[in-house]
Amino acid sequence: MKVYMAGPMTGIPFFNYPHFRSVAEMLREEGFKVISPIEMDSAAAVAAALASPNGTMEEFNAAFEGETPNTWGDFLSRDVKLIADDGIEAIAVLHGWEKSRGARLETFVANAMCGLPVYSWANLAMHSADPSRWQPISPLALVKAWADKPDISFHSVA
Repeated sequence: MKVYMAGPMTGIPFFNYPHFRSVAEMLREEGFKVISPIEMDSAAAVAAALASPNGTMEEFNAAFEGETPNTWGDFLSRDVKLIADDGIEAIAVLHGWEKSRGARLETFVANAMCGLPVYSWANLAMHSADPSRWQPISPLALVKAWADKPDISFHSVA
């Protein structure tokens, strides 16, 4: 199965690259074809991210020393296009994805617009040999994350 990894980056040391790398490796060992946004970044962007102990755009931009780096929108538009057009079959999210603007947009496009399931990466890895045990993240949990409203419910009023 071809999965796209989504998760928090900004505000996490080194833009969360070490965790993205280790999870991609674990999922590949379980037989998944993994598309990770960090593996699509230019060498300069990777170096800038790994030079950012606080994972801030200020640190990222400073690493380019006068050159014009990619913007958050540049990275996100590339990733959304890939999700929509490149045969992705599911999204594997990292812990904390619900608080990431980028991961929320990626999961929204994948699930609401493209009909792709969204799974916790750990659920996929733990049950890789038995796809019947894969549990997608619930529609309510997705909507709560997308709306950034943890108190939303689908209870009807009589």
